[in-house]
Amino acid sequence: MNEVIILVGGMGTRLNSVIPNLPKPLAPIGSKPFLAKLLDHLELQGFSNVILSVGYLHQKIIDYFGNKYGSININYCIEHTLLGTSGAIAKSIELTSTNPILVLNGDTLFKINYSTLMAAHDESNRNITIGLKELPDVEGFGAVKVKNNKIISFEEKLKKGSGLINTGVYIVNREIFNGYEMPAVFSFEKDFLSRFVHDIKPTAYISDGYFIDIGVPESYKRAVDEATTDGDDG
Repeated sequence: MNEVIILVGGMGTRLNSVIPNLPKPLAPIGSKPFLAKLLDHLELQGFSNVILSVGYLHQKIIDYFGNKYGSININYCIEHTLLGTSGAIAKSIELTSTNPILVLNGDTLFKINYSTLMAAHDESNRNITIGLKELPDVEGFGAVKVKNNKIISFEEKLKKGSGLINTGVYIVNREIFNGYEMPAVFSFEKDFLSRFVHDIKPTAYISDGYFIDIGVPESYKRAVDEATTDGDDG
């Protein structure tokens, strides 16, 4: 089974007013932190090895999860100085042995079949496949333009109206950064994907699966409300 990298090192500044002194992945959703919900989804699909790329308040995450969650083995890639999302992915890849690797943002949950996503990636013969979802309003996310099953551009978050968004779910090959001269600290979305989109030619995987992003107070509240409504408090 392929390994999983989850990016949970961000400072979560926009959520500080709601969950002070907590790293964003530990934001409570019912009786569990958000990251536990993400790990539950991975466990249901048979994943057993996860690398958590941690940074801000990382000891709280380590203290909560330790090295085992259910049937999932957890290792940690500790970011002592900020590396940006690309730097964190590159460092975490060094702790993995499988190819390709599932990479997830630790503040989003996209309930899709990862095996189907992996199959689409294998068929594409490209270095990266990105999970996309259509929303009635992409403001705050940015829109992704797709042509012939290939991502051709990433647009700014100020765009309004319907469109496809990047859900923060990626299948990447180990050599994803080979051949690119990048600084030690750089963003995966802005400095790599958007900048080199025509070279990388990411495969688009579009699904209508459930999606939630807890990065801002409004969407975090929605996640809490939906968990309560669905009786999902465990």
